[in-house]
Formats: sequence, C-alpha cells, structure tokens
Amino acid sequence: MPRKIRQLMTDLERAGFQNRGGNASHRNFVHPSGVRVIISGTPGKDALPYQEKRCKTRLAMQNQGGESMNDEMKNVKYSLVVEWSAEDGQWLGLCPELFHGGVHGPDRETVFRELCEVVDEVLKDAEASAAKASGGCCLRRRSWRRGLTSRRVRREMHSKR
Repeated sequence: MPRKIRQLMTDLERAGFQNRGGNASHRNFVHPSGVRVIISGTPGKDALPYQEKRCKTRLAMQNQGGESMNDEMKNVKYSLVVEWSAEDGQWLGLCPELFHGGVHGPDRETVFRELCEVVDEVLKDAEASAAKASGGCCLRRRSWRRGLTSRRVRREMHSKR
C-alpha cells in the first residue's frame, strides 16, 4: 500500500527540512545544507512512486551532507536512456542532462556499459575543468524542456554602489 503525502512530509521535517510553503497543493522543502524537494498533492492522498523515490533520494543526499550545490550534483543520478532506433538499426544510448548525442551499437548491454563510461568521463572532465576555471562572470543553466538558456551573474561580479 502506498504511503500518504502526509507521511513523506513528516519524514522530511524529521530530517531537518523546512516547509517553505507553496502554491495550491505544492510544498517546497529546503534543508539547511541546500538540498531541496517539492512535493505535490494534498496530505491525505496516496504518494506516487516517483514522489517516494524523490524523497528517499533527497533524504539520502541530506544524510551524506550536501554542503554545496557541487556536492549535491555529485549525488544526483542522471537519466540513462537506451532505446532501439529503427532508422539506424542499432541501440542508442543517451544522457540528455549531460550531453547531446550519445553512443550506439548492435547490443543493448554493450551500449549501456559504454554509456556509463562516457557519463563517468564527462563528469570527471567537468570536475577537472571546474577546478581549472578562473570563475568566469556568470553561471549558465539550460532548461532542456524548453530549450531556453538563462544566465545569473555571480555575487562577486556585482558592484557595490
């Protein structure tokens, strides 16, 4: 039997998350370490499987002590998609959150293994380039669903007048 939204909210509050409110049936929970989670639905409704999984993941991230956004990102599991392409006649492996394109091959398991290796390489390369970077002037985020790019100026770049 699925758990209730109320039970998920209680688990988060016991772990130190603060309920920051929200619109309608959405509730925003934030932990002092920076880990965030949004739960939708009225407290008496059954929690959906993805909501239980999200809460479990966020609680694990909080328990590992996500001190900053970088620590939080290390704990996030990325979507690895392996699907058959009738056009190419091969299996395609994709990780849309990290890179465009992917790997391909005739065997599903091999493609998955290669995709995992590529994701590891991309993450290691991102860590290395972040360590070497001079800081730049802005952070860039991309919304994959909408194809939009937003920029946020770093705090140290703001001038005090």
